[in-house]
Amino acid sequence: MAKKSGDLVVIKRNSLPTVSNILLDYRWLPEAKEFLQKNPWEVGATYEDQVGTLYSFALHCRDMQMSNEEILVMLAYVADKWGAPYDEDQGDLIRLIAQARSAPSGSEMLAMVNPMERPERAKVYSFRELLNADFKVDWIVDGLLTDMGILAFCGPSNLGKTQLMLRLAMAMAMGEDFLGYKLNGPPRKILFLSLEMMEPELQRFMRLMAADFTEEQLNLLDENFNFHCPGTALYLNVNDDRMEYWRLIKEYQPDGVIIDSWSQAVFGELSSDTITREAFAFINLVRRTCGCFFGIINHTKKKQGDSSLNNLDAVFGSVFFGTSISSAWVVLPDGSATDRIQIHTVKNRFMEKPSGHITLQRVKGLNFRVVGGAEKIKSATAIPVQGKKSIFDMVGIGDNFTIPAPKKGEMAEYFDEKLLGDEGDNPMPGYQF
Repeated sequence: MAKKSGDLVVIKRNSLPTVSNILLDYRWLPEAKEFLQKNPWEVGATYEDQVGTLYSFALHCRDMQMSNEEILVMLAYVADKWGAPYDEDQGDLIRLIAQARSAPSGSEMLAMVNPMERPERAKVYSFRELLNADFKVDWIVDGLLTDMGILAFCGPSNLGKTQLMLRLAMAMAMGEDFLGYKLNGPPRKILFLSLEMMEPELQRFMRLMAADFTEEQLNLLDENFNFHCPGTALYLNVNDDRMEYWRLIKEYQPDGVIIDSWSQAVFGELSSDTITREAFAFINLVRRTCGCFFGIINHTKKKQGDSSLNNLDAVFGSVFFGTSISSAWVVLPDGSATDRIQIHTVKNRFMEKPSGHITLQRVKGLNFRVVGGAEKIKSATAIPVQGKKSIFDMVGIGDNFTIPAPKKGEMAEYFDEKLLGDEGDNPMPGYQF
């Protein structure tokens, strides 16, 4: 079981093992072995980058069942070997161990869905059962976003990904179409988490965007669009921050949560599949429980052209990021004009990807209009899938746990009555969320 945040991490300095004994005593995970064999930091990596990478190494050591003393020795060894500074009393390394100890493992995240009973196995379908089963996919935006999907806008900085995501979010909050994509159903409640811009910075964006809205549109946005603007990191893979995510989601009960940006939402090396997996484990827990979608803005490190589409792992930052999201746009500069960008649909789990790209031109009010590839949008119309079951039943989630997922609007009662128990605001008794 994961340690609760705030529990002491005890280090017995008088009984620290030797590096050689640890190297010989353990069967090293492939990702952990890379830290020992080659420098994990790029040239010019900041101290924060190095600390994040050391944290991912601490997670590997924890998953290998090392003691606190063994993890401390290996953290110091890797830091010394590759030239990463740390405190003389190793206090910063010990704090990394405390964070690693408090982070749930993948198996514990499964148990957190229903703390009353660990799942024995996922549902198994026969060949004909799977062929004939009725699975329902509800599209919020035809061909782009499902009701419990994960949509990512990826690409270099300063191209307008945040503006695009804000425009999409406002369209959903008002119940309007977006750049030719048809919106289904009523206006949606959106919670936008601005982890890069604080209130005054985001306000400037919103005032420019809202200048031409009607009073009716502004009323819809005021009812359905909420912002949380810490302007600093809020980590999906750190327990105390997870609690803050949960408090916000429980209070505002959104249909969708948008995170700007991924680099501010993950503690550790973004290229680490272990760290990315833990962040998505929490996202998936929220999706399953609350029935909401996620939008993620993900900045790539370097400016890239069309060649980047041949290396999506570099664009996404992690192989596991690419496998976890439902759909993704890669935003790239357009060589024909500085006020134009290209939109490449590089993933869509529920339909075929359109060939080619869409070209958008920036217009007044931080807005965009389609100037090329409009036929790609029309050809991307989603094919409805009829049935009564959730798509999550397909992977066994519907029958996998004894407590059924709540219907929309019953989320708070579900957690309060079924899961909170005597643990106050902790939605998962026995675990620090």
